[in-house]
Amino acid sequence: MRITDLPVEQRPRERLRRLGPDALTDAEVVAILIGAGNREHNAIDLAHRLIASTGGVAGLATTTVQEIERIRGLGPAASARIAAATELRRRAALTEPASGVSGSAGVAAAVLPHLQDRQRERMMVAVLDRRLRVVDVVPIAEGTTAHAAAPVGDVLRAVLTRGGQAFALAHNHPGGSLEPSPADRTATAQVRAAAEACGLRFLDHLIVAGDHWRAI
Repeated sequence: MRITDLPVEQRPRERLRRLGPDALTDAEVVAILIGAGNREHNAIDLAHRLIASTGGVAGLATTTVQEIERIRGLGPAASARIAAATELRRRAALTEPASGVSGSAGVAAAVLPHLQDRQRERMMVAVLDRRLRVVDVVPIAEGTTAHAAAPVGDVLRAVLTRGGQAFALAHNHPGGSLEPSPADRTATAQVRAAAEACGLRFLDHLIVAGDHWRAI
């Protein structure tokens, strides 16, 4: 069935206009981005296939254009629209607050968009000014799914070259555990000592697993 064969009130675009985007299913949202189907599948069918192939909308958010195009019926235009929409969502999440970060929760808000849904372990440093406002969030290391090292020299260089006076570390555990490893604790102690020697304020080291986090 083509989407144009559906009653007007059941079509995704009309439902969005009438009820707002929150009322749409994941497949309906993606179908609007796809735009049109083909002779075999309508846009909603293609959206279901795409979401299933990526393991859900969280997986879709990190899927490349080339991976999207592997779904039969999705060409370069639809793939580009979907990739652009997920990038727009990521950039919106990275919008910095006017005020400084407040405790671990503030650090988490700055780094989560960089670490959620990552399949490989990645370490970030959030660079802050003297008022604890976020200057930049910088990737420092990316390892296998099991480990990403914390190169102390690279961390300090990232902070100092950006004029930072405070910073925080964060890395993800793709396996879902929030429990710090002995290596995580050792890295935290090393970075804290190095920060003190350089006159920098070290705020925190967070572990991120999906939408959850904890401070070491």
